[in-house]
Amino acid sequence: MRAFLIGSTLLTALFAAVAVGRGAQPTPAQAETSCNASVVHYEQNRDAGQGLTELPWIAGGRGRQRIVGYLFYYPSVLGDRRANQERGVVIPTGGAVPGGANAKILWVPRGPSALSMLVTARQLDGPGAFRQRLHIASGGSYPSIITIPRAGCWQLTLRSGEAHATVVLQAIDAAPSGTCDATPIREEPNPALLSTIWIETIGASRPIYAVGSIHDGGSASEGATIATGGRKVMWVPSAPESVGLSLTVIGRRLDAVGIFRQQFPVAYAITPPVGPVFPSTIDIPTPGCWLLTVRGAKAAGIAVFGAVALTSN
Repeated sequence: MRAFLIGSTLLTALFAAVAVGRGAQPTPAQAETSCNASVVHYEQNRDAGQGLTELPWIAGGRGRQRIVGYLFYYPSVLGDRRANQERGVVIPTGGAVPGGANAKILWVPRGPSALSMLVTARQLDGPGAFRQRLHIASGGSYPSIITIPRAGCWQLTLRSGEAHATVVLQAIDAAPSGTCDATPIREEPNPALLSTIWIETIGASRPIYAVGSIHDGGSASEGATIATGGRKVMWVPSAPESVGLSLTVIGRRLDAVGIFRQQFPVAYAITPPVGPVFPSTIDIPTPGCWLLTVRGAKAAGIAVFGAVALTSN
């Protein structure tokens, strides 16, 4: 993969000037909630089987007791700010997501397991409790539709053979179908950026910042917006050692069918900002609500954009 060296004049012509302050800690997107829900990972799990590598996931336990849960339902809730602006996992009550699909989680133990898995659920902020028994499927995995009866903070204890893990889910009443809460635009000074208009990805790793065409055709209060047809966005990792030589952006439309994938090489400027940075032209094909999953070598996160078609004067 080629890495480009960019001078300050060219970099400024492409994007708003950005200076990367490597020693500062990022400001969280939101204050932590009272429910310490298990963190959702958007980076690829190196142990994922066929068909699972693109899915968000959570995990509990250590070593041979470890269990990973692949969140098949998660794109259906990521239009909701309670999911796309929090690092912790959320799940709709009742076992169904907006649009009527099931809230499916596939549990995959690392060590030896049994023919069934017992799920014992306890509400941490109320009196609720329930149990579910799951049956083994191909590859030693356990498909499930976790049906949580009421909103709240729920701890799930999973047991099967040597596998024994605990995860915490924030159960919510589902938002209306078609909800599109775009990633908030930040308009305050950022210790890592000179730009005062920026967004940050949400995920298990430290965030990746974005500046450039992130509020096309809308006000900052409406959240991130971008025009279709190719717009320039600069991605700036807050942890440069975690991104590698290229950045992958996967777009998935949340309110209709649509998907795209782009890859951008790292660039290093000879004057501040002193890389690595990732200049990109994000080519969203149609207006709508779009989830962008941004992945480097060891870092990943998401951002939600409202895509608009700009009209010429």
